[in-house]
Amino acid sequence: MLEDPSVEAPEFVYQRTIAPEDAPDRPQIFTMDFEGGDPVAIDGERLSPAAASDPAERAWPRHGVGRLDLVETASSA
Repeated sequence: MLEDPSVEAPEFVYQRTIAPEDAPDRPQIFTMDFEGGDPVAIDGERLSPAAASDPAERAWPRHGVGRLDLVETASSA
């Protein structure tokens, strides 16, 4: 079914995000501070670069950001 562009992908294909129409109606606003290009704080709370980027990455899917379908296929070689 995913090989046919005239067929809409089933919802299970979008396992990592929610549909934009199911996303919250209100924005989630936060601030990120950077040093040398690395995130170091969220809402003024200093964190390691890995910890500082994690909340943003978890927030985006809840708002339908980054929604795409991914299909993997096994090689027959």
